[in-house]
Amino acid sequence: MKKWGKKGLAALLSAMLLLGVCTGCYSESKTWSAKRGDDTLATGVYIYELFAAFNEAENSRTDKTVPLMDTEFDGMRASDWILEEAKSLTRRLFYVEQLMEERNLTLSPEQESTVKSMASNYWSSLGSTFDSYGISQESFSRAYARYAVMYAAVFMDIYGKGGEKEVSDEEIHEYYDKKYVTFQYFCASLTTTNEDGETVEMDGDAKKEVTDTLDGYALSIREGNSTMEKAAEAYKEKSEASHDLLTQDTIDPTSESLLYPEDFLKKLAEMEEGEVLTFELPEEHLYVILQKNPIFDECQQRLESDGTRSAILSEMRGDEFDAMLKEGADSLTDIEWNNEVVGAYDPAMFVEKFSSTATPTPTPED
Repeated sequence: MKKWGKKGLAALLSAMLLLGVCTGCYSESKTWSAKRGDDTLATGVYIYELFAAFNEAENSRTDKTVPLMDTEFDGMRASDWILEEAKSLTRRLFYVEQLMEERNLTLSPEQESTVKSMASNYWSSLGSTFDSYGISQESFSRAYARYAVMYAAVFMDIYGKGGEKEVSDEEIHEYYDKKYVTFQYFCASLTTTNEDGETVEMDGDAKKEVTDTLDGYALSIREGNSTMEKAAEAYKEKSEASHDLLTQDTIDPTSESLLYPEDFLKKLAEMEEGEVLTFELPEEHLYVILQKNPIFDECQQRLESDGTRSAILSEMRGDEFDAMLKEGADSLTDIEWNNEVVGAYDPAMFVEKFSSTATPTPTPED
């Protein structure tokens, strides 16, 4: 009988170890992450909640120059905070499902269709990435899409029409009217192109022609002889613009994410509803015609749509609802956690693909 040499023995040992790794890839005990009564969550559901917690940490930190995993949250290391938040999100999933049952709510065929379309749409772009982390489409659908639709259903059952904390149209108007402004505007450029193809300031006569034109539109609108729509269409034709000029917007003037120039927002704040102004933005080399519209009418129009009405309600009562969910979810004491899964995953595994401070993967050109 042929004996194994050292090399042959090493090869056999390597093969046995490799076989052990492969046969150990599947473990029945690692197919679930948490249980509550007869309800069992797949491991992929917990991994998605871990990703959601990671994403929350990534988006909430202010100093993006410091690596996420070196950042502290509420006095905790990032990894510990993310692990705790993942369990909190998992408890919240159980609790929302409990509220659906307690309130005798079931998803309608339209809502079920929304679940499918949400899951499918996101999976088409993120599916391969999630799959590489062990999140199946079924787990993603339950943790993200189905949860989101159930969350909305419970929220509207509480704060919508007929709910025990129903928010009246009057309350919505009061909130909306104080927070938002709505307006229409279009701009005219105060630059031109010279013979060398360079952008230069208009001379005095050309600039006066532009300002006189927009001033005339404003006067006509004030007198009730025109509208912003008609003025914008007239100037589009006059200036031979290839696109529509009029912009209509509704904003929260206190938002830090606004892209409007400071002078524009200052003028808007000083205007009365229905007023029409023309003014120059020197740094932008633009002349603007702006009309501030009645916010009550804008709000009333939005209330006619269930979707926009629920969005406003979410702004008004979302924090209150989330606090209620967190309190209820954190009070659950009958969840069985699978310790072979929960805590076995390092949140740092998401850094390379999802963190803004992740070290770029070297390429052959590097």
